[in-house]
Amino acid sequence: MERETLPNTTKVKIKSKLSPDNINARWWLINDEDIYTHLFAAAAAIDNMQGIRRALNVKYLQLYSNMESIGYLSSFYNRALYDNYFNARISLNVCKAAVDTITSKVGKNDPRVTFLTTNGDWSKQQRAKKLTKFIDGLFDEAKVYELGIQSFRDSCILDIGVLKFYICNGKIKCEKIMPFEIKVDYAEGLYGNPKTLYQTKFIDRETLLDMFPDKAKIINTAGSATIQDGLTYSDRVGVVEAWHLRSGENAKDGKHVICVDTGNLVSEQYTKEYFPFVFMKWTDRTVGFYGQSLVEEIYPIQMEINKMCRTIQIGQHLSCVPRVFVENSSKVISAHIDNNVGGIVKYSGTKPEFSTSMAFPPEMYQHLDYLYRKAFEITGISLLSATSQKPAGLNAGVALREYQDIESERFSTLQKKYEKFYINAANICIDLMKDIYETDKSVSVKASNKRFIDTIKWKDVNMEEDEYVIRAFPTSMLPTTPAGRLQQIQELIQAGFIGKEDALSLLDFPDLDNYTSMYTSSKEIINQYIELMLEDNQYNPPEPYFNLQLAETMIQNAYLRAKTQSVPEERLELLRRFYEDIKELQNMAQQQLMAQQQAMAPQPTALPQLPQRTELLPNVPQQPI
Repeated sequence: MERETLPNTTKVKIKSKLSPDNINARWWLINDEDIYTHLFAAAAAIDNMQGIRRALNVKYLQLYSNMESIGYLSSFYNRALYDNYFNARISLNVCKAAVDTITSKVGKNDPRVTFLTTNGDWSKQQRAKKLTKFIDGLFDEAKVYELGIQSFRDSCILDIGVLKFYICNGKIKCEKIMPFEIKVDYAEGLYGNPKTLYQTKFIDRETLLDMFPDKAKIINTAGSATIQDGLTYSDRVGVVEAWHLRSGENAKDGKHVICVDTGNLVSEQYTKEYFPFVFMKWTDRTVGFYGQSLVEEIYPIQMEINKMCRTIQIGQHLSCVPRVFVENSSKVISAHIDNNVGGIVKYSGTKPEFSTSMAFPPEMYQHLDYLYRKAFEITGISLLSATSQKPAGLNAGVALREYQDIESERFSTLQKKYEKFYINAANICIDLMKDIYETDKSVSVKASNKRFIDTIKWKDVNMEEDEYVIRAFPTSMLPTTPAGRLQQIQELIQAGFIGKEDALSLLDFPDLDNYTSMYTSSKEIINQYIELMLEDNQYNPPEPYFNLQLAETMIQNAYLRAKTQSVPEERLELLRRFYEDIKELQNMAQQQLMAQQQAMAPQPTALPQLPQRTELLPNVPQQPI
């Protein structure tokens, strides 16, 4: 691992039947019968010209994987893994540590793509809200977040990370593409926005026949992929897929072609203004389409660390071993020098001397530690994130949060690029969904919520591009540790920004779900009733078990907000009806309370009645009635 020369890369070669002088680089203008010949040759020529890029990417992959000989194919990787197992060397792999740390830090929160309206009425706002849920469900279905973090890691190791979107069986699919499959001509990609892009892939022949059964003759006669310095028993065919974007809005030179070296599999006009890929780059280069990886930034430090580790390893083996110095004239029995406890060594003359020398001065080890830490400083990763150890002196939660904020500011640009990565993915998904809707009017997606799964149809969320703007927000802005969450929420409560119910809902601890739901259930059920009235025009009367005071406040706020959003009158009437029913329940509760108080109040003692008298018997007392 300590060599600095570029590796002799092992690769699958794309062979062309045309010489470079006979290639027509404007293949999209050629007739369909001959387009595959020039397209395949152009992709092969670009692949050969980008040998340095391929070699550098293999070298960076070597450093991350800590393996000496590695290629892009799994067979080469496994061979390198076998060699590395029996010839392991000590190495401080700062490249892997840095990449894994920043991947975990950036990918801990999935940016949620949210659709917002600008001065839109209520119906557009509701449609945008459902569109957000639709994209949530679509991303879950296509595993966009899962594959996206893998592409981000690719961009940290190699020059780009790539996701591809396409339609298969009426569904949008997402696929992580290996960066070496993407090829752009250096001259055309000078400003980072090429008009032509190639993807080369090696697909099993039987799989290709299943995908294009009507092209069986072309596929069966296509040549098998040849591997340089390697061995494979699979029958794989080299396939080139290429896109050329239109030169102008009214131009008709857009083209999409899939071909092998014996013919076209697909050849069609391409009218979209984008490639079906989203790209992630650690750092954008000043010139060119490809980016600069994190491993490339710390490559010189990693090479120096590897050299020092190798030197220290050799020095430790040679020098740092116990030795016994015996004078020639002394009489020492060597067999008495052993590792027995309390052993007796007999000698005559000079006493034997036991010594273990130091291989290198302390400065060398300090310099090695300095290089290891400096690699993290260059990339902006703090010691806290890299080693999960807080720096000395940072004990308070506020100080730790400020320390993390400084690191977060260092990656603010990177975080924006990561969010833009998913925004671009959402734009492509929306455009592809419109294509699906042209043939399938019932297309829908299942979106999961906290408590239920909702099926959302595309016809209910379809909007024009000028009706919304897209923003990406992290799913959680609170600290991830329990102590950090508690302290920040306590600060919000003390400042008066949130109440007890909101604070409990923000904690979101898995083991506190049942406890928090006890306190937030009133607010959640009222919100659910309001959403049913506004979104589905469905009325459910309030129940006496509601928190009526909270319900009155929430329904008032919902009504006033709905008035400003031009909500239809029949739905406003439902809110007013709900408010009147709440007031009626409050009056009934008040009457019941008053009745209970009256029943529980002590009754006044009755005064004894005077005996009744009559004129007939004036002096005879009468019994009381």
